[in-house]
Amino acid sequence: MTGTQPLEITAYFTAAWHNKEVLAILGQGGKNLKGKLFEETDPDVIDSDKILSAKFKLSLPPVPREALAISTVKRAVLSVPGWGRSATNIQENIALFTHPGTGVKPGKGWRAEQTGTNLQNVS
Repeated sequence: MTGTQPLEITAYFTAAWHNKEVLAILGQGGKNLKGKLFEETDPDVIDSDKILSAKFKLSLPPVPREALAISTVKRAVLSVPGWGRSATNIQENIALFTHPGTGVKPGKGWRAEQTGTNLQNVS
């Protein structure tokens, strides 16, 4: 996906969300935190806990054609005349054959080469 994508981050500073080492730095309830990204959970109270609440718009770069081609092949489902359609896609099929104990090891990974204007050779 190219363009922008909304991103929302929320964090509470309690033992349910963080371990004691992190809370020792942040303070229970985020007491040691300052800045525009932190909101008080109860502004009417002097010692209110804080939460991190931030909303951003991320700019996403265009996805390279090679990555799109590889993704398309990985999600493809094979169909063999007389035998029917595979129960899993290419990526899942490869995982079945390269599962530990099968004796088959994965290759060097996926790659795509442009072989024409809108044509990629994926291996």
